[in-house]
Amino acid sequence: MKPTELLHTAPGQKRAAYYVRNPQNGINKEILLELQPGNTAIHTEGREIFLKPTDNPNEFMTYHPYATRPELLQRKVIVDEETLAWRYADTFDAANLNVEVREGKKQIPLYGEYYDLNKN
Repeated sequence: MKPTELLHTAPGQKRAAYYVRNPQNGINKEILLELQPGNTAIHTEGREIFLKPTDNPNEFMTYHPYATRPELLQRKVIVDEETLAWRYADTFDAANLNVEVREGKKQIPLYGEYYDLNKN
């Protein structure tokens, strides 16, 4: 049973491509792959688009954390290991995607869920 402090708290979003865990304190840090605006064919209205890995090597799917039905906006993205060029799998033009790797929020496991860690 969750304590009363967590009853009205939502767990953190699962928007990260990868997580790095600190073994000393158990805190996870998000590693985000963010698709930068530019040559994307999806109109984002200034919202973020993240990439999440699939089970296949060098293959990612777009993830729209603020969309009502994000599964309708998913597109497959592949990366060329030799040139590190990112592109949509369904287009073969020369336009590469701009992907930024950055750290996200820190999260802590509590009662089977991960919650964003905030300092007060």
